[in-house]
Amino acid sequence: MISSRPVLVIEDDDDTRTALVEVLHLEKIRAVGAQDGAAAIDHFHEGLRPAVIVLDLGLPLVSGEQFLKARRLDPALASIPVVVITGREAKAEDFSGMNVKDVLRKPFDPWRVVEVVRPFCVGESGIPPGASPNGSLSPSEN
Repeated sequence: MISSRPVLVIEDDDDTRTALVEVLHLEKIRAVGAQDGAAAIDHFHEGLRPAVIVLDLGLPLVSGEQFLKARRLDPALASIPVVVITGREAKAEDFSGMNVKDVLRKPFDPWRVVEVVRPFCVGESGIPPGASPNGSLSPSEN
């Protein structure tokens, strides 16, 4: 696996959430899904600390925007970068102070999500955990 910490995908549409998690797994990136902001908050209370969050803005119960505002209250959660997915026109600058790194407009290519989150999933050295300096994964990671 590239990431020791997972990507948290917060998306209410089951098919979209499942597809994103599966595409990330295909790329050896750990991923966990949550159906809404409340479920994501439950994951945090259980100790989950993802490398990056993929967040749909149009969520039931706790909306994506409410989730962004609530996580700002906890410095550990506020430090986790976010990639927003939305059906509306938006850009990262629209979410000042919320650690939003990119905004992808629906419909989007799931492989684009992989491209955007991958940099957050590499080790601090820039080399993915389990990889040799020449870039290949160790046999246990393949």
